[in-house]
Amino acid sequence: MINSFDFSKSPEFLKIQDLIFDKLKTHFNTDWEGVLTQVKAGNNVDLREDRDLMLKIENIFSVLLKDYFSEMKLQTLQFPVNLRIVTANLPDNYLKRPFATDYVHCEAWSGVPIDSHNFFLYIYLDEDSPTMKLFELEEVSEDIVKYRGPYSNSPLSKAAITEVQMSHTAGMMYVFSPYVPHETIREGSGVRISIDFKARTGIPYELETGPISKEDFCSYKPGFPGLGMYWFRSNSQLEGLEEKYEFEMNKALRLDPSYLSLRKEYIKNLKEKSIFK
Repeated sequence: MINSFDFSKSPEFLKIQDLIFDKLKTHFNTDWEGVLTQVKAGNNVDLREDRDLMLKIENIFSVLLKDYFSEMKLQTLQFPVNLRIVTANLPDNYLKRPFATDYVHCEAWSGVPIDSHNFFLYIYLDEDSPTMKLFELEEVSEDIVKYRGPYSNSPLSKAAITEVQMSHTAGMMYVFSPYVPHETIREGSGVRISIDFKARTGIPYELETGPISKEDFCSYKPGFPGLGMYWFRSNSQLEGLEEKYEFEMNKALRLDPSYLSLRKEYIKNLKEKSIFK
């Protein structure tokens, strides 16, 4: 499953773009050209730790994608989204990471729930920027479905995939299932800014096999901050983080007191330390 949407003229997309541009200009204390110069020089920032910004972005996506979320019965969203600022220069030892996106990979291989929809949105690209490639599988084999582990060791053969034609422009969004192969292409001298996140049809506290353990819900692994990163989607705008936490804890309590305990532990970790690097 691969769907595409052109949001380049959407007011909601432009709001997200402005929020990110303003945050980066403030962080680097410069204009936009200065931001690009800083990033190309190897200076970067992880905006996921700015959770007020992340909540504003989530609220905008709740409007931008309201119809799609409803049509696909998606009731949980990843929080925070991944906001990636990418150049052709690889971070130190990046390809040694188990889930380095420069390898052709499927999201399911990192342990992503198989009821996930994966969203990828271009926020900004120079003319000569890194991009993302999507592929179609000739056949979704049992090896591909069952594999879990580092992307570099996957059973996928490039001979078994066909590249999907894409439009690499700001405002283009691609939505795809967890068994759609894709990769980061680091070429050119420019800068790419993109957002990616996942949404699920299931509830945050269960997988198809049953309730999620505390270890899987709360513990951190490089590149994957626990399954607690999925939260119930609100049909109304959440005014602040405490309101988001309260909304989620009330939903969890109505399901099972043990789910409330999981969420409280995850929020505690979220407040006390960085769990996204």
